[in-house]
Order: sequence, then C-alpha cells, then structure tokens
Amino acid sequence: MLDAFFDAAIGILPLAIIGGLIYVIHRWRQQRRLIGDPHALAATLLARSSQIIKDTKKAVHRQLSAVGQARPPSLENELCIFWWFTLDYCLKDHHLREAFQSHLANECGHEYHAVLERFDKYGRAVNEAKGDTNTVFMSLGGKLAEFSGMPPPIALTLSPKLFTQAGELVAQERNALKL
Repeated sequence: MLDAFFDAAIGILPLAIIGGLIYVIHRWRQQRRLIGDPHALAATLLARSSQIIKDTKKAVHRQLSAVGQARPPSLENELCIFWWFTLDYCLKDHHLREAFQSHLANECGHEYHAVLERFDKYGRAVNEAKGDTNTVFMSLGGKLAEFSGMPPPIALTLSPKLFTQAGELVAQERNALKL
C-alpha cells in the first residue's frame, strides 16, 4: 500500500513542479505588466510641467499687476525650479526619483547642478519645518519669495497650491502608467 502511494506521488510530483513553475511564470508576467516605465512617468511629468508653469506665471503676473509691482527677473526660472522640486518631493519611490532626476538633468543641461543646489535649499526648508504642514508651506513660501523676488504673500499662497497640484499630477500619472 505504501508502494502504491509513493508510485502515485512520484507520478504527480512532476506535474506539481510543472504547475508550480507555470504559476510562478504567470505571476512574474503579471507583475511585469503592472509595473510601468519610470522614465515614461518622468517624461510625462516634465512635458506637463511647461503648461502648469505658464499658467502659474500668468496668475502671478496678474497678482503682481493688481498690487502695482514689477515682475521680478528670476520669477519664471524660480517657478520652474520650485515646481520641479514639488514633483521630485511627491515622487516617493527611489526608482521614480532617479528616472525623474535623469530626465531633469537632460532638460536642464549645464544648469542641472544649480537646480540641485536649489532643491537642497528647499529640502532644508522642509526638514527644518518638519511636522506641521502649514509650517512647511510657510517655510517653502518664504524661500520661494526670497529666491524669486515675488512678494511673500503671493509666494505663501502659491506654495501649498503648487504642492497640492504636484501631488495630484504625480498620483494621476502613476495610476495611468500603473506605477
């Protein structure tokens, strides 16, 4: 009786191994299909950035005109850097951040290291104000005002708006690309 059991087990064992391998291959293929390309996300985020920055710049210009203040010369560059910082900050995954930084390096060219230095300064502002979201936004708004030359009240209202918009954009694109 024991011999019959072992004969049956030996006959079933190859089928179980093959079935297990098929299952493992099937799961691997499913996971590969679900994981999108981080570089596609980075390219999409940077492509969508230009319109968001243009719209933000127009809104800031209207606010500056309303208070009778001239446009600071570094406004557009600083809005770009701040927006890219918010996107980078919202990308929590290491691989997504690497892909984003790679595309950003290509976008910025020889100015990339200056952008990273600014990211570092914004990052320090976040770390110093760690904990309370309002404090973080006030700290970032203060840095944005300092670096761009725009009035602090405008920068303080712009900071949370851009962060929220960046978080929504990252989530939307991650879902679309299944990342």
